[in-house]
This record gives sequence, structure tokens and C-alpha cells, in this order.
Amino acid sequence: VEPDSNSREILKFNIQKLLPDNGCITVHSCALAQYAGDRLFHEGLNYASQLSLTGQRRVNTSRIDDLGVAPSFIKLHLEGAELPTLKGARKTLLTHRPIIAATVCHNRDGLWQTPLWLMETLPEYKVLFRLHSWCGMNAVVFAIPNERGKRNSHES
Repeated sequence: VEPDSNSREILKFNIQKLLPDNGCITVHSCALAQYAGDRLFHEGLNYASQLSLTGQRRVNTSRIDDLGVAPSFIKLHLEGAELPTLKGARKTLLTHRPIIAATVCHNRDGLWQTPLWLMETLPEYKVLFRLHSWCGMNAVVFAIPNERGKRNSHES
């Protein structure tokens, strides 16, 4: 899912380069959100492009629940829209139980509301919080279903 037109073209190019005969990858041009609709979006900021009240163009938004996907892994770096997007993925998360990696350093929701929502919403998940850079920049919350986080019996 990539709403930024420049980043989406780079993504499509890289997919074609790496997997020229693979027709099973679909790139969605919407932005992920808690509700379907349309919102203002700041485009052209590379990885920092984002939904914003001061955005210069409107983009369609979609809930993960409405994409018709069965993910085993979900990685979210949405410049602060991670918690609403997770809320819009509740049915998918409960049904398919993917591993989740979500950045949580863009707003105060990430410090406690996102991990708390994951812990309260996803039964039998382990929720981990990790700082990947100095002073909390690039903080990530991981949610791993218990059945996927177990080690093999021969490992110590």
C-alpha cells in the first residue's frame, strides 16, 4: 500500500525488477486509515509522506479489513497513523493473526496507546517495544502471536 505517487512508482519498478514474472503482488494506491474515505495527504516527502490536515492533495483511504488480504506479517510506518490503521484492521488481525511491526515514535499514541490497544485487542500475543535509534527515534512495537513466537524444542 503506497499513496505517494513517486514512492509507488519506485515500488512498482523494484517489484518488476526483482520479480518480473510475479503477477501475485498488488500495489494499492490508497492510504491506510481507520475508516474508508478520503483525506488530505502530504506527498513527495519520501518515507515521511503522510496523511495531514495541511496536505496538498486528497487521497482515498482504506481500512486493512477492506483490502481482502490475508497477511502473515504487517509492517506499518505511517508517520503517526499507525494506531487508527490498526483499529481499521481489527477483523484481519483477529482472523489471520499476523506478526505486526509498527513504528510508534511519531506521536504520543505510540508511547502507550498503541501497545495497550494491541495487548487488549489481540489475545495470545506477545507485545514488545524496542528503540531502534538514539533517544527513542524509530521506536517500534512488535506484536507476535504466541503460536508463531515459540522456539523449536531442540533450541535452547
